[in-house]
Amino acid sequence: MDLRDELAIQRTVLANQRTLLSFFTASLAVAVTGVTLIKFFSEYWFYWLGWALLPGAAILLVYGLINFLNHKHMIEKAYKSRLS
Repeated sequence: MDLRDELAIQRTVLANQRTLLSFFTASLAVAVTGVTLIKFFSEYWFYWLGWALLPGAAILLVYGLINFLNHKHMIEKAYKSRLS
């Protein structure tokens, strides 16, 4: 495996990590929005929308973790196949 292939694999790994961080940031923003709606607005539908966003943030985070692990496995599998 030459240097070009090694660098391509490293870029792919870093892109996968960056995607995980993007999912984490998005889920944190959704959770903060939910808490803000619950705490600062007294209207009925804002309150329930805030509570609906909290599980949505957790689902988004879990989806991001599953996505990261699946892609990590695929990258490792491709890397090992290139070595043999």
